[in-house]
Amino acid sequence: MAKVTFQTSDHELRKEQKPITFRATNGNGQIGRLVVSKGGLRWYPGKSTKNHHFLSWEALDKKLPDIAKQSS
Repeated sequence: MAKVTFQTSDHELRKEQKPITFRATNGNGQIGRLVVSKGGLRWYPGKSTKNHHFLSWEALDKKLPDIAKQSS
């Protein structure tokens, strides 16, 4: 099972600030990193530092209803 830990109070993302990074790990090591920024989300699989998948907030808003239907 994957383990993701994070704790914070409200945090407004501003363009000049560094994004928030979540590291996901399991018993075998790092699964990947999720980077949350003002522009959207970036998923870096494994230990990758260059290859990533980007999703803007607008695209996420459009995709979430379909994802919720698939998991029902």
